[in-house]
Amino acid sequence: MESDARSVRQFLLTTFDGIGAAGAEKILSATKMGPRQSPSKLKEQDIAQLYMAMKNVNLTEGQTMQVLRYANRVPLQFQPAACAITQAVVANNWRAYGLSQSRGQLPVGPVTVMVRMASVWVPFTSESKEAIAAYPEIMRELRLGLQAVGRKFAMFLNRRNRVRQEGERREIFLRYMGEVATAVASARITANAAGRISTAGCCTSPNVKPPKPIRGLMSVAKRSIQRTEISVRMC
Repeated sequence: MESDARSVRQFLLTTFDGIGAAGAEKILSATKMGPRQSPSKLKEQDIAQLYMAMKNVNLTEGQTMQVLRYANRVPLQFQPAACAITQAVVANNWRAYGLSQSRGQLPVGPVTVMVRMASVWVPFTSESKEAIAAYPEIMRELRLGLQAVGRKFAMFLNRRNRVRQEGERREIFLRYMGEVATAVASARITANAAGRISTAGCCTSPNVKPPKPIRGLMSVAKRSIQRTEISVRMC
């Protein structure tokens, strides 16, 4: 990959989407590289180390919500604190929807909210048209709209968490399924049946049908996998 960046820090900021100044500092700290180190002078070992750091560093930690403001089709890039849109986002209780938020601050998380006010007459705070005035009617509509978005966002987070927890339970279940099934089968096999069925060879011989405990556990695991795959497709 060719780049005109003169430093590794500038290379990370200008080449990759989603990496800000704080994220670049985390990656450089993990690799113990200097911020002014030239990308063209990196060795193969340095490149591999940089790649591993980009995979392992949590860039979403401490990241605040990004608010994109629009008046009709015009983006509002200045005076965010004076704008009704930013004030409505800050005033909304995002903790109820699964995000961390300090009082009077934007919520923390890799989330982007885009709000567009469409009107033939947009009330701006000044003639520069950089921020929307916080009229009561506008604040009420913004609050209702953000709450509706927050409820859908909370549903998405809950569904994703259930899928992740289901996957973790399935991995633990499959990890110990053989040992549990063998122990249960050994406890139930009588002395007479022990001479006919070998629990050690039930899973290796294709002609021997697994004992009932193992078949039951395998059936449960199969149903669990199917439910998880359905939930993943819904997400």
